[in-house]
Formats: sequence, structure tokens, C-alpha cells
Amino acid sequence: NTILGILLTWTIFGTLYETQCTATPLQVNIEDLTNVCDDHHGEIHDLNIPWITDDCEKCNCSEEGIECTSLIVRPIGYDEDNCREIFDDEFCIFIAVEKDNPSITCTYSYYA
Repeated sequence: NTILGILLTWTIFGTLYETQCTATPLQVNIEDLTNVCDDHHGEIHDLNIPWITDDCEKCNCSEEGIECTSLIVRPIGYDEDNCREIFDDEFCIFIAVEKDNPSITCTYSYYA
């Protein structure tokens, strides 16, 4: 029972902390074998130098292509009846605020 409980706990927390990632295969031009990636905005990025997008993703260019992971986190365990989430695009984070007075932040358990 103890082992089953531990495995169940790992499964739950693993699901909660799972980030959203995307991978885009590298398209190779045989005539131009440069070590760069071309992202979906048309910007060129050097191999193995990470960058943060305007969409709050941390991306990296490798020989396989571009891999991006979302940096956005949300508050968990706040009073959903009296609070709502607003997005702070400067810090890529959702903040729980009071519905009636958005200048007051709500308490929460943790971010995920």
C-alpha cells in the first residue's frame, strides 16, 4: 500500500507540473548548410542559444530543430468564487485577483 501511495502521488504531481512543449523539425537546405534555425515568425536563431518568445516560450535551436517550452504558470488553490485570473504578459504569469477589486491579489497554494 505504501508503494502504491507513493506511485499515485508521483503520478498526480507529475501531471500537475507537466509543461507544455512543442518541437519543430529542422528543415535543411543542402545548398546552405548554416547552423541556424528559422522560427515561425521568420526570425533566425543560432544553434544551442536559447531565447524567450513574445508568446512566453523558452526555445532552443538544435540539430534536430526548434524545441519550445511554455513559461506560463498559473496559481493553484485560490478562492475561485471570489477571485479570477488575470495575465501579466511581462512576467508570463497568471495572477489571482479579487473579482470585485482586481487591485487586490488573492491568496493561493502554489503555482503550476
